[in-house]
Amino acid sequence: MAGEGESSKGKGGEKVSKVKMAKKAPEEKNTDFIFSRGQVIAIAVVAVLLFGARVFFEEKRGKTATEDVLDGQNLYEILEVPKDASDRDVKKAYRSLAVKWHPDKIDWVKEPEAKLKFERITKAYEILSDSMKRKIYDKEQTLMEKSITSNTVAITTANYHELVKGKGIWLIQVYVDWSDRCQYFSAMWEEVGNRLHGTIGVGRVNLGRDKGLGTRLMARKESTPSVAVWDGEEEVRRLRWEFHDVSVEGIIKLVAQAIAERYRAVTITEPKQLEAFVQQDSRVRVLFIGKASSREQILCTAAAGGLESANLAIATTSKMSIGSLALPGMKPPALLVYRGVFGEPPTAYSGKMEMEAVRAFLEENKRLVFPMLHRNTFHTVCGTQMWSAVAVGSEEAELKLSAKQMLLKAAEKVESDVGTRVAVGGMLLGAQTAAASFVGATAGDFLVIGRPDHMGKEVGEGRFRSFVVKAAEARDPVALASKVKGILMGSAPPPAEEREEAFVRALQPQTEPLLTRIAETLDNLSVQAQILLYLALILIGLMLLCPLLKAIMGPRPPPPMEEEEAEEEEEDEEEEEEDIVVVKKRK
Repeated sequence: MAGEGESSKGKGGEKVSKVKMAKKAPEEKNTDFIFSRGQVIAIAVVAVLLFGARVFFEEKRGKTATEDVLDGQNLYEILEVPKDASDRDVKKAYRSLAVKWHPDKIDWVKEPEAKLKFERITKAYEILSDSMKRKIYDKEQTLMEKSITSNTVAITTANYHELVKGKGIWLIQVYVDWSDRCQYFSAMWEEVGNRLHGTIGVGRVNLGRDKGLGTRLMARKESTPSVAVWDGEEEVRRLRWEFHDVSVEGIIKLVAQAIAERYRAVTITEPKQLEAFVQQDSRVRVLFIGKASSREQILCTAAAGGLESANLAIATTSKMSIGSLALPGMKPPALLVYRGVFGEPPTAYSGKMEMEAVRAFLEENKRLVFPMLHRNTFHTVCGTQMWSAVAVGSEEAELKLSAKQMLLKAAEKVESDVGTRVAVGGMLLGAQTAAASFVGATAGDFLVIGRPDHMGKEVGEGRFRSFVVKAAEARDPVALASKVKGILMGSAPPPAEEREEAFVRALQPQTEPLLTRIAETLDNLSVQAQILLYLALILIGLMLLCPLLKAIMGPRPPPPMEEEEAEEEEEDEEEEEEDIVVVKKRK
């Protein structure tokens, strides 16, 4: 009986354990998931976006890497055979040229052009040796003979980097000769090119002859003609046929807007805006006064924005009232340059606007009359002349009211008396106490810096001599000029030479707020990059927010059991009770 009881107990126990395992099975299945459903979806979306971004940028790069090696050249000219050459002549010419440019004959490392030449010869023979491909090519060449002529620049892969890359603003059209739409647009394009001649670069790329470059300059799923404004290799704005005004005036307006957007030129319509613009004493301010979206506005904005080694603030206005307020008696079109403090008259350029003359005018006036000395402007203040004079003050307002005018007049007197030009600037003690203490200057003093070996030296290299003129010794411009002349003539006691590197390191750079720098960095990104960045940040925020919300709301209640599961559970409980009763009776 005991054995039977034990065996029955074993069976009952086995049955009970099976029931318990059946109950626990769903719970164990749920614990296998590490992430919730929402987190998995968010991770999948992020992965898809990253994959799309990678494909987008790789495709963009790939277009550059896989440009057509033929460069739009004639295949018969590459193989040096006439158009009616027989297959035998083509094969003979190919073998001769292939042997000539083969890597066994020429070192491709030393002469990379030989590799390109060999690839072109191979590609040309691949097409001309196939009768079907040769017929198609000859037919295309016949169509191309009906080419659309133009006075604008012909851009190809061979001259693209020389003409466009790093050469300022370009208006580029991608076209094909056999397109009716391109032929209709050609007259309008010539008028635009004539209007913009001498202001920016205007050129065309033949998609039929230079497929690699043309495809890279076109937008996705865009047909010819494709027109866009470029700054080097970066697209600024594209002509959308369904949205923009496709006319001569509309295209010129598009170019003017693109250049203003590229160089952050503001439009001034009120006197308050003019006053706020002119009061930016930390930068040279350039103001164009004339007709909006005119040839002169495009020329001046492009010249000011494309000026190398210059940090210019650019503005335009078409209102005569603003122009009269900026410079009374001015006749548009005119270009005003503010180099000094607010209230001083600007330097003006008016008359016939030509690119070379405007660039020369801006090059001559691209530096502030009285720049502030810090680490980033040391070369601007002290690197242009052998001698420079710096006014030291505790606040910028103090320099504006007194020391600036005194130092400028003293520098003019020194130049007229001695013939030596002295660069001038200012230095604030608030952020540059270390630099001031380095040379022994205090608020109200003037610092004279001599760099006899500055020619050919980088900023921070070499040595310099510093002389401090105390405020008590320079109460007026005449006294200050006398002290500076004495220093230049060698009558002042010679100080010890100091290392520029230590002095430049002591000058603290004028840093902008972090949010301002972040905003400028985001503005410089392309639209596609900004969209991808914002989507990625939003998804990362959602992924971080999900666990936080889960922790705040607590564990989720178990889902309600279905009716069938409840009935099965009741049956299992009844069977378990019956088994227990049977076991007790047997005992």
